[in-house]
Amino acid sequence: DVLSRFSNLRICLGHFAEAKDFELGMRRWDEPQRVPPRVWALHGIDRLLAMNAAGPSRVYADLGDMSEFLWSALLARGRRERAMRFFRYLGAYCQRFDPGCRHILFGTDWIMLARAPRHERYLETIRRGLSDAGWPQSWQANLLHDNLQRFLEPRAS
Repeated sequence: DVLSRFSNLRICLGHFAEAKDFELGMRRWDEPQRVPPRVWALHGIDRLLAMNAAGPSRVYADLGDMSEFLWSALLARGRRERAMRFFRYLGAYCQRFDPGCRHILFGTDWIMLARAPRHERYLETIRRGLSDAGWPQSWQANLLHDNLQRFLEPRAS
C-alpha cells in the first residue's frame, strides 16, 4: 500500500461528512446498507485511522464546511442543538476509532462558508457545540488546532 511505500507521507481525507448524514449513519452503524452513501467515512476511515495505532500518525480527516450549523434554523437554539448533536456523535466515533480525537482536523472551507448567512458566528457555534456535547478541553484543543499543527509538522526523511 501507499503508506508503506512512502514512510513520510501523511494523508488528510477532506470533508469527513455532512452533519445530518453523519448522525444518520451513526444511528444506523450496525446496518451499513442503510448508511447514506455520502457518509464514506463511517465504514472506511475507521480502518484508515486504525493504521495510526501501528506507528506515527499518518492518516487524518478534516470536517470541511459545516455551514449547516448556520442554516439549520434561524434561531440560535437550532444551530446550537445541531452542533451539539453532531459533536456528540463525533465524540462517540472518536471514542471508538480515534481516542483523544487526535486525527480529526477542524476545517472551514472559508471560501464556501463566507457566503453563508451568519458566517461570523461559525467558530462560536463550533466551540459551543463542542462544549455542549461535553468534549474534554484536550479533545477540543486537538480538533481546533493541535491536530493540524501535528499534521503540518515537518519530518526528517
